[in-house]
Amino acid sequence: MPSSLTEAVPEPRAADLPRVRSVYIHSPYCVRRCPYCDFAIALFRERVPPARFLRCLELEIQRRAPGLSPRTLFVGGGTPTALKPADLESFFQILDDNFDLRRVIELSVEANPENLRPDRVEVLARRGVTRVSIGAQSFDETTLRRLGRRHDASQIEHSVAHLRAAGIRQVNIDLIYAVPGQTLAVFDSDISRTLDLGPDHISAYCLTYEQDTEITRARDEGRVTPLSASREAHFYRHVRSRLTEAGYEHYEISNFALPGARCRHNVSCWRHQPYLGFGPSAASFVAGGRRRNDPRLADWCARLEAGEDPAIERETLSPERALREAMMLGLRRSAGVRESALRRAFGRGFAALDPTALARLSDLGLIEHTPERVRLTARGQEFADGVAEALL
Repeated sequence: MPSSLTEAVPEPRAADLPRVRSVYIHSPYCVRRCPYCDFAIALFRERVPPARFLRCLELEIQRRAPGLSPRTLFVGGGTPTALKPADLESFFQILDDNFDLRRVIELSVEANPENLRPDRVEVLARRGVTRVSIGAQSFDETTLRRLGRRHDASQIEHSVAHLRAAGIRQVNIDLIYAVPGQTLAVFDSDISRTLDLGPDHISAYCLTYEQDTEITRARDEGRVTPLSASREAHFYRHVRSRLTEAGYEHYEISNFALPGARCRHNVSCWRHQPYLGFGPSAASFVAGGRRRNDPRLADWCARLEAGEDPAIERETLSPERALREAMMLGLRRSAGVRESALRRAFGRGFAALDPTALARLSDLGLIEHTPERVRLTARGQEFADGVAEALL
């Protein structure tokens, strides 16, 4: 587990920062919390107005990495597009004033269909956003209500149309499957309606029951019944089949892209490359050290306003921990992990893994193991967490 602040890891040296190519910005605001969500969010009715959040975001960037020249930026949340257009404009002005954005090749923003209206889309397009990820989750009214979503199918369609009209061509659509009561036929319709919109990227996630969420409490109290593991696997195989047949590359367990449309920011993270995170709860990984900011918006602001470090968790990865983490992230990618990449990064390759586990998982048809590469098979992708645990 990450260590406490009393075992602080120093901020990366200035010499380390030019190696950082990826930046994540956490915009915490949401109109409401969805029943399955365990992210660090803030509701607008809480005591921290957006103007204070924006001032503190600029403080953090100025103190930690002024003038950084990233290649990719990912703005997540929360719901970044829940900000009013004027606040959204101020948000991007802060990025423009404090980073060198001339070398950015991908600027992604997460959005929800109900607030991805023309006034906000206009700000995104003018500020150089290249890619928008829409939290559609489903086109089915019953499924959307079970997930606590505020939009309907028509708003998803309008969102895509608004983005294309503004010239933002790279669009991801998120789907969630294995929702209580959801049938395969309903999910198949979600896939078809998604394909009809022609996004260049689709993410499909199995519903997970995180601690301290409304849907987990409902499960524990018997008010909802999760789908079985076998049914979840059936949904997963179905979406993988449908999307690969439609020409999408299955490049990560939950992610599918048309050729050339992979999310560069996420690929960088899965490759265990350094990144900096700003905003409440945002994590950073630079020079073998990881840190995470205070997830509570008011406390994150107070720390920065008092001239204190906003991080509450820090750790330095041991070489063994770093190698294991690189393996776990790499196995999520369809390309898997290369021996040569491990040796360049850590000076050790697959010999660091349990050879008995490698042989057993290969015999079970869960991994493909050659002298140069280890990767999950199609069947192994259905048991990715268990395979990684067995290997590591």
